[in-house]
Amino acid sequence: MTAVVLRTPSEDEWELFRDVRLRALREDPGAFGSNAHLEADRAEAEWRARCPRMTLAFLDGEAVGMAGWFAHDGTCEIVGMWVAPEARRRGIGAGLVERVVAHLRYHRPGMPIVLGHVDDNLTARALYLGLGFVDAGVRSPKHLDHGRFIDHLHLPPPPLPTDLPIDVDQLVALPGVVAVGLGGSRAIGADRATSDWDLVLWHDGTFDPADLRALGHAGDVGDHGSWGPVMQGGAWLDLPAADGPVRVDVIYRDLDRARAEVAAAKAGEVTIVRHGNFVAGAPTYLLAGEVALARTIRGALPGDVQLDEYPAALAESATAHWRSISGTCLAFGRHHASRGDALLATGHLVVAALAEAHARLATDRCWVFHEKHLLERAGLVAAGDAARRGDAGAVAALLA
Repeated sequence: MTAVVLRTPSEDEWELFRDVRLRALREDPGAFGSNAHLEADRAEAEWRARCPRMTLAFLDGEAVGMAGWFAHDGTCEIVGMWVAPEARRRGIGAGLVERVVAHLRYHRPGMPIVLGHVDDNLTARALYLGLGFVDAGVRSPKHLDHGRFIDHLHLPPPPLPTDLPIDVDQLVALPGVVAVGLGGSRAIGADRATSDWDLVLWHDGTFDPADLRALGHAGDVGDHGSWGPVMQGGAWLDLPAADGPVRVDVIYRDLDRARAEVAAAKAGEVTIVRHGNFVAGAPTYLLAGEVALARTIRGALPGDVQLDEYPAALAESATAHWRSISGTCLAFGRHHASRGDALLATGHLVVAALAEAHARLATDRCWVFHEKHLLERAGLVAAGDAARRGDAGAVAALLA
């Protein structure tokens, strides 16, 4: 029985990735914008650096396919998809693309996902259209291959769920509520069976949490400000369902505050505040990110409280801001480590790693709403491990 395995190669498996890539370039040169001659002499460090963004396909233990991605101009592009001839017609190509899409929706939430194929590769086109991609209406010249072209496709947002566990019409009818949005993982297609539901109540400042409490749902309905200066307030509800209680987080968002944060984000203004559920600090621009990613399901947001993408000005300033914090904390972490103060050394090194993760995601123009899995998303898990050990030298090397 043949077994297909899809996984991300470790950096120590760089030679495995290299061999698959070079084989693909030799056997199907017309499918790529590069060639084996150009890539054969790449340094080991370059191959290692690309491994975390690759998925390899294995058939009975042999590497027979690949697909990867990279971020540019606020989008994530799937690249380098290839399956060896002996492994085709087994669904491996679809599996590779689906795995990369799932990875991007989780690790780069809300970023547009695009890809391209050579214009005469109708097999690839049929595969991508079957996976939900649509034609972007853009055709560009193929690199290193005059007279041929690349057709570009993009992946639309996933359809909105229809099985919401709460009566949304009741929520939008609450006094002061202007619109209700679906947020979190379910808004971007990164949800799992056990994921909570996140609903955003956009209000005009007159909304009273007592009106939500009066609906009688089980759970904890907080007041304005109960979740801190950035998160503002909300409710944790436990609603009945066939398979047991379902968690619904209802998040209060004042439109005037959202309006101000959207304007600040567009201007590239960065404010980071101390917040109970953030170690490195909470960026207030996460409120602008909610506007960008939450999908309105009832009502409508005013035109000046809308944002379609991560602003380029914010990416530049947030990257610089977080990197400055990272550098400062790294310096103090080294200082405390040299004095034998393990507690302060570890604390500063952890913040240095988290801040660098924020910087890397800001560079990619990817919104960050919390620190869960933040180091993993930025490829800095090893730096976090070194920080917990208090190894300042290793942290510095991994953040460089």
